[in-house]
Amino acid sequence: GIDWELEVNREEAGRLGLNISTIGSAIQFLTEGAIIGTYRPLNVDEEVDIRIRYPQDMRGLAQLDSLRIQTPDGPLPLSAVAAHVPKPRNDKIERRDLSPFFEVQANTQKGYATNVQVKEMQDWIKNEANFPEQVRIKFLGQAEENEEAKQFAIAAGLSIFFMMGVILLLQFNSFYHVFLTLFSVVLSIFGVVLGLTFYPYVSSILVLTGVIALAGIVVNNNIVLIDTYQRLKGLGVSSQEAALKTAAQRLRPVVLTTLTTIIGLMPLVLGWQADIFTGEFSTRGSNTSDIWAPISYTVSSGLGFATILTLILTPVMLAMPEVLSERAKRLHKKVKS
Repeated sequence: GIDWELEVNREEAGRLGLNISTIGSAIQFLTEGAIIGTYRPLNVDEEVDIRIRYPQDMRGLAQLDSLRIQTPDGPLPLSAVAAHVPKPRNDKIERRDLSPFFEVQANTQKGYATNVQVKEMQDWIKNEANFPEQVRIKFLGQAEENEEAKQFAIAAGLSIFFMMGVILLLQFNSFYHVFLTLFSVVLSIFGVVLGLTFYPYVSSILVLTGVIALAGIVVNNNIVLIDTYQRLKGLGVSSQEAALKTAAQRLRPVVLTTLTTIIGLMPLVLGWQADIFTGEFSTRGSNTSDIWAPISYTVSSGLGFATILTLILTPVMLAMPEVLSERAKRLHKKVKS
């Protein structure tokens, strides 16, 4: 390639009362523009540069010779003090781990999550792009950070499951009851996956964070049911009757807990904003709602799905071992007779 180098005649420029800074500022009007200030729009957090430069048809290499620079004696053409000279471009090969690499940088399209567009790129690379076999592609930046955070969240979630299991075992003294409680968390994850098919969120670190928060609520509902079942069994109630009474007695508190949680999270899910001091109300969302909406939606969808199954499935599975045992004994007696 070719690089165009601007060679300034410093002696002539000094005689005309010019310096390198003045010449460079004038040339900026032909290139990226001269910064004259900054401002920050209402919908962004970072400042935007205000630049001034010539119109599109007046910017280019051909206009360098006709560019006029203001001097104490009046405007003069740039060619009077400088000349642009073509030079061979000197490129360099960058290496990482002894392998040459090239970085392609881009921003995600507004309104799309990073992992969504990374997945689209990965599908395109796999199915359509014809890269040589020795080319290795790795996504860096936000995609890399998301992947690291995802791995951490998975490890943290498994650790939380283990610690909850130990605490529940100490409380219930029953591996089966611990299994029921943790199984309800798995069911809630199915609810999250089902909910994500109807909403524009994908599996990400925010969704995993929501799953971890959801686990605590689901476990609490099951603890209430199991504790009530064990108390009724201690009073001499049969397994089937204890399961029915457990579901009936804990229906209202479990449903009320679920409804209040879901309704309370709806403003975050929908991105509503209200200022109690100015009385302003908005549904446009913000950078904060972009973070909390996936978490809130994950908790809401998973909790709603798990509550319905918990009130039906947990009492049934609590009574199931003894019911199956009684049926097995009756069947065994019939076979003997």
